[in-house]
Amino acid sequence: MSHDRFEYPFYIQAVYSGICTAGFLAPLSLIWYPYQWMVAYYCLILFLGLGLRPIIERLRLIEISHHLLSKPFEKRRAREAMLREVKARHDAHAISHRHRHKLSDDLPPNW
Repeated sequence: MSHDRFEYPFYIQAVYSGICTAGFLAPLSLIWYPYQWMVAYYCLILFLGLGLRPIIERLRLIEISHHLLSKPFEKRRAREAMLREVKARHDAHAISHRHRHKLSDDLPPNW
């Protein structure tokens, strides 16, 4: 997604394509549903296809949602980085002390 233009994700495009495809079958259901429902359905399709994107771009809802959704991920990423650093320091400390053969000077000779 570019910063200048908002684009719908793939799954949203797929759902909208499915809704439009079902719209061709909607006149067949006029037998069971009133005419007003079909008008409302076609108005919904037009709104989703033509009206929703300008509203999202004008109100900058995508930037707001990215800001709200990215904050927990940033916290988690910082915590994981801190834990990796602590583990690396611990491993380096353990390796340096694992092979140490020098005895303390406080011990008696031939200990």
